[in-house]
Amino acid sequence: MSKTSFYTEYIKTLNGILRLSPREVEVLSFLVAEDATGQWDNINGTAVRKRVMAGLGINEYNLSKHLHNIKAKGLILPVAGKPRHWVLNDYIRPNIVGGLFELTITFDISDGSNTGGEDTQGSTQETSS
Repeated sequence: MSKTSFYTEYIKTLNGILRLSPREVEVLSFLVAEDATGQWDNINGTAVRKRVMAGLGINEYNLSKHLHNIKAKGLILPVAGKPRHWVLNDYIRPNIVGGLFELTITFDISDGSNTGGEDTQGSTQETSS
């Protein structure tokens, strides 16, 4: 699989949990791919925004709307002490080693006898081999 298609497929795989719109999936996939280049210290900077708009054919207003939703879900985070600087959340940053990526999702499932509500804790763990 090419790196370009990997980032899109990776975010689509996580989208059952993330619950992003199709356009938000495209924007986040693009940001993950840009982050992987290692050349950006601000994934929300003007240069990256221009690349997203050009690459996805999206206008500034709609990009801002999608970024707002992505930020609200904690998928990109502000950098402390640096106003208007944002980075990809480490929890969704794929760790590709030697061209390989492995994703493990673990759920803690209750037996249903819980009277105080459902236990819906889950976690995601990435491992590379």
